[in-house]
Amino acid sequence: MSIEDQFPGPPNITADGRIVVEDKGIRLQSDLPVAVYAHVEVYNGASADSFLVLPTVHLGTQYVALTSTEPGLPNVIAVVAYQDNTQVTIGNQTVTINALQVASIASKNVLSGIVINGNKPFGVVSGCMCGFVFAGACNYEAVS
Repeated sequence: MSIEDQFPGPPNITADGRIVVEDKGIRLQSDLPVAVYAHVEVYNGASADSFLVLPTVHLGTQYVALTSTEPGLPNVIAVVAYQDNTQVTIGNQTVTINALQVASIASKNVLSGIVINGNKPFGVVSGCMCGFVFAGACNYEAVS
């Protein structure tokens, strides 16, 4: 199942910088040690990125977003709550989300350096839908 069905990314970039809350979190429970990574492809697989998912014991209450620093590119910050009634402030916007809810911001403005605070531990993924790592075509970039 895609968790990006309503995501405001290409080709329908409506990145206006407002927080959108959706029920898109995923919970994995195991009695055995596991390693989990996320893999995302965009542009019909022409660009992709993968990252390790942090165990809940390593979640924090403050992060700094890392996105593209080129204005005009679709930057994203996504926050997922681990507990109910998690109050999160992303820049100058505050939202309360419950366990497994995702609060995201998509913007064509630079989001890198924005501080994200919460009253309970939460996870963050930030990046860019079309950043430039090397000269040439743009690449999907995500950091957890």
